[in-house]
Amino acid sequence: KNYHFLQQKSKYQFLQFHSAMDSIIRNQTTFAQIWALEEATRNPLTGIERPAGYDAMLQSRRLLPVHERYSEILDAYQQSQIMILSSETGSGKSTQVPQLLTYDEYPSGLQVACTQPRRLATRELASRAAAEMGVTLGEEVGYRVGSDQRYNENDKKTRLVYLTEGVLVRQLSNDRDLSAYACVIIDEAHERTLNADLLMALLKKVVSRRKDFKVVIMSATMDAALFQRYFNNCPLVRISGRNFGVETFHMKAPGTNYVAAAAALVMKIHQGSEPGHILVFLPGKKEIERVCNLLSDFDQNLEVLPLYGSQASYQQSQAVNSPSSSRKCIVSTNIAETTLTVDGIVFVIDSGLSRQMIFNPRGRMNMLELRTISQASAKQRASRAGRTRNGFCYRLYTRETFNLMEPTTAPAIHREAVDSVILDLVHAGYRKIADFDWIDAPHPESLLRAVQDLKDWRFLRADGKITQLGKLAAMCPLEPMWYRAIEIGAGLDCSADIVDIAVLCSSQKPIFVQPPGVVRVARAARERSRSPQPMQSI
Repeated sequence: KNYHFLQQKSKYQFLQFHSAMDSIIRNQTTFAQIWALEEATRNPLTGIERPAGYDAMLQSRRLLPVHERYSEILDAYQQSQIMILSSETGSGKSTQVPQLLTYDEYPSGLQVACTQPRRLATRELASRAAAEMGVTLGEEVGYRVGSDQRYNENDKKTRLVYLTEGVLVRQLSNDRDLSAYACVIIDEAHERTLNADLLMALLKKVVSRRKDFKVVIMSATMDAALFQRYFNNCPLVRISGRNFGVETFHMKAPGTNYVAAAAALVMKIHQGSEPGHILVFLPGKKEIERVCNLLSDFDQNLEVLPLYGSQASYQQSQAVNSPSSSRKCIVSTNIAETTLTVDGIVFVIDSGLSRQMIFNPRGRMNMLELRTISQASAKQRASRAGRTRNGFCYRLYTRETFNLMEPTTAPAIHREAVDSVILDLVHAGYRKIADFDWIDAPHPESLLRAVQDLKDWRFLRADGKITQLGKLAAMCPLEPMWYRAIEIGAGLDCSADIVDIAVLCSSQKPIFVQPPGVVRVARAARERSRSPQPMQSI
């Protein structure tokens, strides 16, 4: 489909390091030039020989569905400041499109940023992109995940950076025009996190001020039309996935113990089914560890691996990337629902549940609550089984339950507290919050409550302007309520204790880690370290 470039290919075969990149004109790069850059014997970004295994990886990349659409993607990107890329699972968009645009934007001297809603995906995608481009992670390709950064800050060497949505929100507070970036890609936009919705609204403003700035919204198929309307009918490119057929099975009657049912089904699949890895979706860490314990002594040829957001990074990478000669069973939260690809998954077991952040008005805090997933999430989970061959999805709920599910998950702006988003907006210079151009506006009651709370906490003045204290709170990676608690604690001579509590409540990582399989050892260690004195309350 794109092989019309063969007529031009000979024209670019002489391209090597400096001459290759010097031939690129910003936003005029052709598919033939990209092909030549990827096939050059020396890396056009570093000037050194390609590493071993590069050619095999390149050929594998060219089998991805997104590669067939490079010309169409480049045309849409170069002709408009904003474009939507709608893709099914398995197209390769999260790794390939950022690389493609990095070459097209190279002459600008600016960076291409790609945001992710999850920390694990941010690290894994950056690592994969660096390997595919044949460069060192932390040099030409980097990532920023809170305080965890692999990034060259000494010069402009880093050209492609993956970062969490929250990091880019904080950067916008300090630089409204994002002057370091030529392009920002919002990946997994269909998840509709608070930060993603805020970023899309703010980037729309940046585009109106910077004519040399571009935005790419990458989404699953269900929300593409919504985003296209919001961005004034900008170009939309649709890409199919690389999915094979997935046969779906439902429970005949509602079950009561989905944890035991999931473990029993894993055993049945392992004993009686064809080869292929298993992916189990459960709502949280507690349920995951119970299933892992039930399966721990089942069969030495079944490698059981947990996967959830609060794990240590090395444990997450082990679950996603570790090669295995035996069958793997990955027991995961919805962290494995999108973006991350685990090769060889043939069987998916779906509990139909997830823990979602819900605002509790009584406690005035966001809390994780057990909820039924949407039909869109159920379909996304099933599609994980059909990446490399025909697969099977076993749903631990009835077809009637599926039919009663909401079509899509409600955006976070309708479920969570919005005080941090409002504070970020005001800090970025936007005061008319009620008239702000949201994709979906927060409920009026939520908006009024958030503004009043920010005023009560002295982060906003009565006229809506941000205070000096509010500016400090906006720059702190904590919920505004916790920053206010720390500020009050300083006056009560207990700020250190409040900081500890705030960090513990806000941290996405556990402070007490009990590795699977060493329960008795961990208990004995806790007993030895237990203090004879009762814990003092502050």
